[in-house]
Amino acid sequence: MNENEHPIHAHEESDVSASGIIKFGVALTIATGVVCLLVWGLFSIFNSQAAKTERRAPPLYRGDRLPPEPRLQGMPGHQSFPSEDIREFRAQENAELNSYGWVIQPAGQQPGVVRIPIEEAKKLIVARGLPTPPANATQKKTMTR
Repeated sequence: MNENEHPIHAHEESDVSASGIIKFGVALTIATGVVCLLVWGLFSIFNSQAAKTERRAPPLYRGDRLPPEPRLQGMPGHQSFPSEDIREFRAQENAELNSYGWVIQPAGQQPGVVRIPIEEAKKLIVARGLPTPPANATQKKTMTR
């Protein structure tokens, strides 16, 4: 040890063998290549076996025949795509929200319910306030409990 060196900062010079690391790296590369070749060979065997056992289409099968309705969106035979359907749906909903019209009531309910644009409804609620139930209606609910 040199007189100028402090023993705390000294290190062992024979700990790591550079040739050992290089040999390990070469062996690892070769092993990786061998494994890749084995997997490639295994997949080629699987493909050849799958081709042998693949079922042929029945003699009366017609490939151009579509399944019955309803068909999944985006599949062959379906006329529209999901993005078009949602765009049309949103346009229809916005048209209903922003227009006047009659609300179709189920059978047995009172007819004559009208739909108004949502902005007009908001203005009416601000101007008139929310409707409050009659006092006797709340008393009846608490009595029946």
